[in-house]
Amino acid sequence: MFDFVVIGDIVIDRILHLSHSDIINSIDPQKHTVTLPFPNKIQLDVAPSTNAGGNAYNVATAMKKLGLNVALYSVIGNDFEGQKMLDEIKAAGVNCDLVTKDENAETNSAVILNIRGDRLVMSYHQPRKYSLPDIPDTKFVYLTSIGEDDQELFKQVLELKQKKGFKLIFSPGTLQVTEPFAEVKDVIAASDLLILNKAEAISMSRLNTESNEYLMQGLFKYGPKQIIITRSDRGSIAYDGKGFVKVGALKVTPVESTGAGDCFAASVGAAIAYEKDIATAMGWGAVNAANAICSVGATTGLLTKDELEAQYNEKVSQLVYTEATSSEIKIPKVSEHYEGS
Repeated sequence: MFDFVVIGDIVIDRILHLSHSDIINSIDPQKHTVTLPFPNKIQLDVAPSTNAGGNAYNVATAMKKLGLNVALYSVIGNDFEGQKMLDEIKAAGVNCDLVTKDENAETNSAVILNIRGDRLVMSYHQPRKYSLPDIPDTKFVYLTSIGEDDQELFKQVLELKQKKGFKLIFSPGTLQVTEPFAEVKDVIAASDLLILNKAEAISMSRLNTESNEYLMQGLFKYGPKQIIITRSDRGSIAYDGKGFVKVGALKVTPVESTGAGDCFAASVGAAIAYEKDIATAMGWGAVNAANAICSVGATTGLLTKDELEAQYNEKVSQLVYTEATSSEIKIPKVSEHYEGS
């Protein structure tokens, strides 16, 4: 039996490191914008890099490194880079018997602008027809970012959950966050754990609020058994309908933050599989994610289980949660919560 079957797209990450002074000095952290000179030519200080990535790839790799028995369902394209990614994750020990090849398209790809350790991701998902086989017995399924044609796959996952009884962790991708709510509501309702970041929570909750507690209470009404919202360097917060659990993040200087959320979520899932409590699981996520963003590439800085436990025990006292700021305390009206598309 597998500990996890991870379901989602894998992506070729092409990372550009932008450190030119004109760009760095044009960042507006309040508006979350950066201005690029155009037209222009910019000399890069660091050579562009190409890495295997995508939410499913990152999560499966992280879970395997944490000692779990992991299988991956994904679709690669008919190209050298897709096959290379598949060979690499197989070499890492992830079972790829469920991975299929689309002979008529390329592997998904993304261009990532790395600026001051944070990133802007521009991704392209190839049009796909997903057909999930009868997956082997597993304790958990981790469902994450896939392309637009997701409805049949969601249906298949939910049918298999009812048949096999596994627990479902859902971490939606950008397309799932922005598509009509009717297309994701059944998956949310069937989720044992819903993991998403603050911006995704605001979008999916259909609440006109930035209050973390109200966001989680609104999301909880859609049916998931437990929710975790990540808040970048402020930490993460969990809710199970009974109470909130808050865990801080480690303060580090990021080198490149691609995959930090995947690393956090994979570590949370692994800790739960190892029967840790939710606070410890979130602490594992914080510590492993802090290591991941200190190197280039989504899977380069991942820790083993022994390394993660040692670092967590050493640094748990540093995981101090930052409460909501003045911009995060607007209380919604009941009428502002709706379940429309």
